[in-house]
Formats: sequence, C-alpha cells, structure tokens
Amino acid sequence: GYYTTSSSSELIAIEIEKHLALTCILKNVIRNHHKLYSGGV
Repeated sequence: GYYTTSSSSELIAIEIEKHLALTCILKNVIRNHHKLYSGGV
C-alpha cells in the first residue's frame, strides 16, 4: 500500500504545481533581466 491512487495522484499534482511555479519564476526572472539589458523596454 505505499503507492495508492490517491497519494500518487497527489504527489503528481504537487510535482506539476512545483514545475509550473518554477516555470513562472524563471519566466519572470528572464523578463526582468531582459528589461535590464534592453534598457527598461
């Protein structure tokens, strides 16, 4: 009973949320760096 459907789907959801959060953070960082390097455009 270590891998049950509920716990595994919850873990997958958590991993997806982490991935999406990291993606959003990276996009914001890239956007901020682009603003800095392109003169605030």
